Amino acid sequence: MEASRVVVGGYRLFWDDPLLKGALMLAKRDCPYKIAVVDRSMRVKGTLTGRRVLEVILGERGTSLMKKEGLSGVLKERVGLFIDEAFHIFTLHTPMSAILQYMIENGVGQVLIVDRRDVLKGIVSDTSILRKARPMGETKVEDVMVRDVKTVGFEAPLSQAVETMTSFRVRRLPVVEEGRIAGLITIRDILRYIRRKRCLTEGCGLEKVMDVTVSKVMRKKPITIRPDETLCSAMRKVKRHDISTLPVIDEGLLVGIITRFDILKGLVLEKGAGEVAKLLK
Repeated sequence: MEASRVVVGGYRLFWDDPLLKGALMLAKRDCPYKIAVVDRSMRVKGTLTGRRVLEVILGERGTSLMKKEGLSGVLKERVGLFIDEAFHIFTLHTPMSAILQYMIENGVGQVLIVDRRDVLKGIVSDTSILRKARPMGETKVEDVMVRDVKTVGFEAPLSQAVETMTSFRVRRLPVVEEGRIAGLITIRDILRYIRRKRCLTEGCGLEKVMDVTVSKVMRKKPITIRPDETLCSAMRKVKRHDISTLPVIDEGLLVGIITRFDILKGLVLEKGAGEVAKLLK
């Protein structure tokens, strides 16, 4: 199977689009975490992530621009000023087995797909791959889950969650109360909250918006999984509920998390990249 059978399109930004457009796009539920940024010939110039947007609007990146123009001014600047370089690019005819192996070896959950003229055609991601795969895998969750999990307290200020995410470069934090899972908060949840408060479109002060507890923004009652369950069970849950992360709970306590990428990595390690590619619909 080639990448052309798994590639999905949809979201992309032009080099000269305003940053505001990217921020609003990344706050949408179905938007990938990383958006390709292209020139007017649809050739890839870089990528924009939710973390980078959060860093910019909170003044951790582009500080000189923020001092000079303020939030509303920065959001009008072209997105090309804030993008990361695009490294992971493949053609439509690349075998999926090669892409899978590359993703696992390099720890990336998304690659860009271009045609022979280097024109962007879409992305292949852990999400698009798992959507085409039937639930499988006998490896235990505890064998592939992330154990060193960054967390945030139920009553912690939202600013603390943001600081933890940007400092440790993580996209999601389990919310705990006395060692037990109380919720889950992601960068997208924070961007959506900021959007709801109209800070992006009206340029209101972010300090007041950040002066709430994590409990006001988090997703309550997240879907969880036990460490002794299999990757097959984990796949069923992420597909059924259309979620990217499962907190791992043992006797009521948080012991890890497993993401779509962790599931995909576990499948490739168990079956091999070639076999997983053959099992995609």
